[in-house]
Amino acid sequence: MRILLVGCAAGLALVGVAPPTAAQEHYYWGDYHAATAAESAARGVADIVRSAGAANLMNARAAGYYEAARSQNIDNHLKYTQTYFEMKRYNKEYRDANRPARPTSEQLFRLAKDATPKPLAPDQLDPVTGKITWPEVLLVSDFQASREALETLYAERAQASGQITLDQYNAIRQSTREMQNLLKAKLNDLPPQVFTGANAFIKRLEYTAKLRG
Repeated sequence: MRILLVGCAAGLALVGVAPPTAAQEHYYWGDYHAATAAESAARGVADIVRSAGAANLMNARAAGYYEAARSQNIDNHLKYTQTYFEMKRYNKEYRDANRPARPTSEQLFRLAKDATPKPLAPDQLDPVTGKITWPEVLLVSDFQASREALETLYAERAQASGQITLDQYNAIRQSTREMQNLLKAKLNDLPPQVFTGANAFIKRLEYTAKLRG
């Protein structure tokens, strides 16, 4: 038997088959494979590298998404700002285009002339006696004190041939202002045309005092 084993070893040496080294040993149990320590370490390093690569890829994608969102936010802000100033410019252009032209000096003079009250007619203020023919709405008791003061002042004016002193004019002005304030207090109770007519009468009465009769 010993001679047979020696012969087998010699035969293996002749055909170039060397026994496996310790680093090359593998052990099999059916379909299961047991790796050496070196293989396990290598595989662990490979898993770490692969995990790190996947993490880097995910981080890169996340950074890309963040940068895209940031860029979109900046674009939206710029578009909003641009739209705001464009709308502001359009609004100004619209106002400028629809703004009425400034009146000329001639137009201003005409407007001032038209706004000037006309003196009362003789049937409203008798230039000889100074008698005032009041609108019906001004004949109520609320205006009695102002009416009596003005009737006295205009009677004095008629006696002086249409001339009044500064004190008399100030008294006329004060009484007409009081009458206007009382009339405004009744604004909601009067028809518009009645209020407008009475207010115009008071203005014309005061304006007539400035003129020589």
